[in-house]
This record gives sequence, C-alpha cells and structure tokens, in this order.
Amino acid sequence: MGLVIFLAALNICVTFSTVNRSFNAGRLLLPMISLLFVFLGNMMNTIKPNYFAGVRTPWTLEDEGNWRATHRLAGKLWFIGGILLAIATLVLPLQTGTYIFIPCIVLMAFIPMIYSYIYFKKHQLK
Repeated sequence: MGLVIFLAALNICVTFSTVNRSFNAGRLLLPMISLLFVFLGNMMNTIKPNYFAGVRTPWTLEDEGNWRATHRLAGKLWFIGGILLAIATLVLPLQTGTYIFIPCIVLMAFIPMIYSYIYFKKHQLK
C-alpha cells in the first residue's frame, strides 16, 4: 500500500509540474524518495528470505541468520537515513540537497551489502 501511495504522489507531482511550468518537481522528488526509504526501512524486518526483495547477496540468501542480521541493520539504516535525508532535502537548496542525497543513498545501499559479507566471513569460520 505504501508503494502505491508513493507512485500516486509521484504521478501527481510529475503531472502538476508538466501543467504548471513554474513548479519545480525536483523540490519534492528527493524528499518523496527519502520517505520511500523510511517506509522500506520500516518493512525490512518483516521480509523473509527470497530472491525478489531485500538485500539479496549470495551470503544473505545462503544463511537465514545473515539475512535477519543484514535486514535488521538495513532497516534501521534506511529508516533513520530516510528521515534525515527528507529533512535535509526539504531544508537545503535543491543543488546542495542533491549533492548530499546521492552519496547517502549509495552508502545506505552498500553498508548492508558489506555488513552481510563481514557477517558471512565471521560466521564461516565456526
């Protein structure tokens, strides 16, 4: 349901910016995407191991403990990071917000992947 609401808001934003040329859609897109990360971060703990959604590294798919630990970290990271990014992109100018937004999203994606590999190596020795 959250994804449907996000896509509907995105559609309204793009349509309104097409009709009203003075409206800057970029001003709303980054906070909306940030709030999507908040929603997804909140849902991360409930995702069961699968090949379609979540942090799908070979290590998380192989071990359910790794999957749970990685998604617990990713959920917290995406939730807190999404809130901070939404605030930052609303408060800061668009160009500055973009320069902050992109590296933060990359970090939010790569930290759980690196964590899952470290978890795998740490528990592989046992």
